Amino acid sequence: MSHTMKLWERIIDNMLRRETTISENQFGFMPGRSTMEAIFLVRRLLEKYREKKKRSSYDISRFRKNI
Repeated sequence: MSHTMKLWERIIDNMLRRETTISENQFGFMPGRSTMEAIFLVRRLLEKYREKKKRSSYDISRFRKNI
């Protein structure tokens, strides 16, 4: 990408970030936030529920993929 296009990208990105509000719950496509972090947090939450022997509305098996 040319230097001019990179400059325009930064200008537009900065303008959009000033104009929009992004929730603290937003994961992915954000600096310092990843979808892996979200998956880790959901797993940790489920483990806490299991320790207390409570049922949760989340089912981790829906999120699992064959790895």
